[in-house]
Amino acid sequence: MIKFYDDKKEILVSQYTDADWIEDSGLSVDELNEGILKIDEEYKDKGLSLLKAKQFEFVMQNGRIAVEKEDIFHDKLSAVNLIKRAGEKYIWPTYPEEDRKLCRLFYDSGAADFYHDFGHTSTDMERLLKVGFKGIIEFAEKCEAEKENITDDQKNFYLAVKTVFGAYISLARRLSEAVKESDPEGAKVLLSLAKGRPETLREALQLVELTFYIHEFIFGTRIRTLGRLDRMLLPFYEADLKRGVSAEELKEQVKFFLFKLWSMKVPYDIPFQLGGMEKDGNEVTNELSYIIVESYMELDIYSPKIHIRVSENTPKDFILLVLSSIRAGKSSFVFANDGAVIKALKGVGIADEDAKDFTFIGCYEPAVYAHEIGCTGSGHLNGAKMLEYVFTDGFDHNTKQQVGIHTGVPKSFEEFKAAVKAQISHATEISLGVITRCEKRYSKMYADPILSGMLTECVEAGADAFTGSAKYNNTSFYMHFIATLIDSLCAVKELVYDKSIVSFEKLRDTLLADWEGAEELRQAALSCPHKYGNGDPIADELTVEFTDYFGSLVTGRANGRGGRFKASCFSIDHYVKNAHFVLASPDGRKNKEPLSKNLCATTGMDKNGITALISSASKIDYTKFPNGSVLDFSLHPSAVQGENGLEAFYSLIKTYFDLGGMAVQGNVFSSDVLKAAQTDPKKYSTLQVRVCGWNAYFVNLSRPEQDDFIRKSEMS
Repeated sequence: MIKFYDDKKEILVSQYTDADWIEDSGLSVDELNEGILKIDEEYKDKGLSLLKAKQFEFVMQNGRIAVEKEDIFHDKLSAVNLIKRAGEKYIWPTYPEEDRKLCRLFYDSGAADFYHDFGHTSTDMERLLKVGFKGIIEFAEKCEAEKENITDDQKNFYLAVKTVFGAYISLARRLSEAVKESDPEGAKVLLSLAKGRPETLREALQLVELTFYIHEFIFGTRIRTLGRLDRMLLPFYEADLKRGVSAEELKEQVKFFLFKLWSMKVPYDIPFQLGGMEKDGNEVTNELSYIIVESYMELDIYSPKIHIRVSENTPKDFILLVLSSIRAGKSSFVFANDGAVIKALKGVGIADEDAKDFTFIGCYEPAVYAHEIGCTGSGHLNGAKMLEYVFTDGFDHNTKQQVGIHTGVPKSFEEFKAAVKAQISHATEISLGVITRCEKRYSKMYADPILSGMLTECVEAGADAFTGSAKYNNTSFYMHFIATLIDSLCAVKELVYDKSIVSFEKLRDTLLADWEGAEELRQAALSCPHKYGNGDPIADELTVEFTDYFGSLVTGRANGRGGRFKASCFSIDHYVKNAHFVLASPDGRKNKEPLSKNLCATTGMDKNGITALISSASKIDYTKFPNGSVLDFSLHPSAVQGENGLEAFYSLIKTYFDLGGMAVQGNVFSSDVLKAAQTDPKKYSTLQVRVCGWNAYFVNLSRPEQDDFIRKSEMS
């Protein structure tokens, strides 16, 4: 029986950083790079899809390989990022000079960030498991043969698809030959995949792992979900059980698979999804769902990140299992509310059965599985900066340029709100304009015949996915730092317009001076009774007003690929990064102090506990945010200890979803443990925390991030 012994961990965790390349198995990296550049010159007039396919074929057939004798899955090829680097020359030069200037201006100011997005994609791994590499090729051949008036571009596309999946077959054969002595069974698995479709769970896991690793690291496309893993792997698991393979043996295979994904160190981790509703309304959760979560817990790893879909029929004991993992400090999970997500997706024209088959892309951005090129990271807006520009009349103190618009001195709070909205509208219009113009040039910037070959509509059309050939071709745009924005609005209302404690001009000067000499005023701002996340009616009303406003500006608007824009309301890890761009804010925050995170309250300002935070966050209309929103929680271990504590934890999630919340994630730890880890990092080297849409070791975070977690934990 295959067994994942703990003593393998030390070897396997470094298998990608310490690979022992077989020198006579292929060309050196320099030789590979030289060959890639020659192909670039030879195929530059054949379209990017075929050009990149030929480069991919070259490295798959000629790259050096390595064998990890302690593993049961194999994939190593010494050509990481070569194709990606060679293709970068096709991207930025296609931007008009004016758009490049806008991108740089808004980025340097911290006001907004907008760009092309080829890095938030979902393949149809489930279809690949059903047909194998050869089945993908055969379907491309069938569609090509059925085209009566086929164009040269379509011919090149079909050749590209056949080339890349033929290259996968070639590599599977090479790896099979290389591992036949150290892992005879693994050699048979790889050879089987070269010849046809998978039949066993080990073959299915090897196919998923190999396809993903090569696509991500060799071809260079960011694959941001493996899909609905429990559903797609269940037929292979059940077939193996019928063959007499024990459940224990199959669980060990899952452990090797998960640890393989962990050891890859994929940037921001690789996600997959468990549970939730099927297209027909039935529940997906099955025996494998439990095995995958249990294996993750037993391995004590912080990646991959696992998306848990929750429908009305998701078993309570499965949710409790996930919550017990989070309670134990193994928190690489986010919960998605099927009802809220499906409703939001249908609101942007996605069919009911497709909306029911959504998957989270990347962190928590919903998209239709295998039918949507969602481009879920195309840009974001700094909500706190928009309010800052009202005080500076649109002048940016980082770039020393006019970035916002002139809004003058507001004479009332209504005028102040209108000025903030005007800044939001101005920056959003510029951002969406650049993104839309950029998307119209996607076919000249990027192509992915691996992704396209797996998507049915793209193959039927004979066109790359980034030309708009997928069923749905949507685009995202986020607003960050909602709590900082709302708390600042409340403070301005209170201090300037309601109680006349300070004039607009005096507050402006105070913020520009970073509250220097105005500590009493700053304390008044900090102690303003109206704060987001406390169930306060004034703050909640402003939250609804401004989220509705931003969502209405973005969601449903036409993009440049025949699809629509989808708004988001979360911040990922920008709450620390972008803080350096934002001057002191009216809520009492000083320059460079962290901004608010996702749908969290400002750190230290949620005085009324988690139920009040849930109440505030649930007021938002999530149909206006079909690209996702997430609420983070931080709970003290004493709040969820024992059986009663776990039930309370479950009720917390259930209540938020019953109120219409879209997604939720978080941590359970005490501030004492975090402080101890900050003081003695070696002793707490494996203490993991849910950062944003991914997990990390606490000791590897920056000091400001650590301090923010400690403050949140103290408040919990």
